[in-house]
Amino acid sequence: MELREAIRSDYGRTVMAAYFGELVERAVEIECEVPEIFDLLRRGLDFLAEGGEGARAMPFFEKELADFLGVGRGAGYSSRLAEVLAGGYPRSRKEAARMAGLNER
Repeated sequence: MELREAIRSDYGRTVMAAYFGELVERAVEIECEVPEIFDLLRRGLDFLAEGGEGARAMPFFEKELADFLGVGRGAGYSSRLAEVLAGGYPRSRKEAARMAGLNER
């Protein structure tokens, strides 16, 4: 099991990792295996653990998730993603964007 200690030692990375987890929870039904989305989560967490910047990770993760869910084509994927997520974007999105230095989109 990979604990990714580097994420836990940095508040911004911790917030981003939690946001990624919440997105996956909203995108996938309970006890439903979606290997592509699990792999996206693993890659996102690895990127953060290796020192990757949240400003790059957040939009990439959202776009990739939108692609997997079939709503990632063209401009406006962010609003289409919010429509297909159970309950829309998590409230943690605002804090994740702030910690990454992004304006909440």
